[in-house]
Amino acid sequence: MGRRGGACCGDNFGLNYKSPAHFFTSQWPFPPWLYLVYSIIAMIYIPAWLIAEGVVNFWLHYPGKPATQAKFFIYFTNWSYLVLSLVTIARGVGVCWYYRKSQSHGIQDDEVFHGGRMPTVIKIIWVFNNMALGSQVTMAIAFSIYAFGLGMGSLDREVPLSDPMKIHVHGIGALYILTNMLLSAVPVRIGHFFHVILFVSVYGIFNLAYELLGGTNKTGGAGVYSALDWNKQPLSTLLALVALCAVSIVWFVLFGLYRLRVFIHEKWFAKKSGYTVIEMD
Repeated sequence: MGRRGGACCGDNFGLNYKSPAHFFTSQWPFPPWLYLVYSIIAMIYIPAWLIAEGVVNFWLHYPGKPATQAKFFIYFTNWSYLVLSLVTIARGVGVCWYYRKSQSHGIQDDEVFHGGRMPTVIKIIWVFNNMALGSQVTMAIAFSIYAFGLGMGSLDREVPLSDPMKIHVHGIGALYILTNMLLSAVPVRIGHFFHVILFVSVYGIFNLAYELLGGTNKTGGAGVYSALDWNKQPLSTLLALVALCAVSIVWFVLFGLYRLRVFIHEKWFAKKSGYTVIEMD
């Protein structure tokens, strides 16, 4: 049988993993078909809201203005939700493939992967999952602070709480991926915080270049976000550094939740299911 757990042999930064099947299975003793149904629903539901956001709030809202419609891609919320959508689709397809393979051939866990070799495609899914997990949860916290008037400045002055598209890309996506982290057997490594840092940094460089080149937001204002106006120094630089610290702190908290997940499984479910921990670093 496979094993459920955390980081192997102190390899907190790498992408090698002894049980690739964990990326397509649940940590818990659910019926395999139930996790399959859950994954299929997610791979349809999550991307649907990204499409709705693009169609309703950009394509239909700015008819005949392709330059403005294309500004869908300048917002970090849409970058993050796009990554979430891609990894949700990839995971859903992987769960379907794994379920069919394991059920039709009567084999389980790493026998499907011919000895547990970690395929490159799963490593890519893992990186995308890390970027989505860290960025979505951090963004949801920032959005909540702004939405309830606790923050300094505006992250986006057009984020009405009555807009279901905005609620999904700013909050429901985070709720989904956080739930999935607790339900799935996908490992979380503390050293993988740099995946999120890199993702946020790449967007920061894009945001800076976009503003320096005279780019405007969808309403015609300078830059993308009013709070991240690079002409306002040192405030914008300080905000960027705070964002990097925030995603790091959020990642460490998520790692703590992962460890709690593994602990609960080992304490009350491992002996019943036959799974044991292979990683806890």
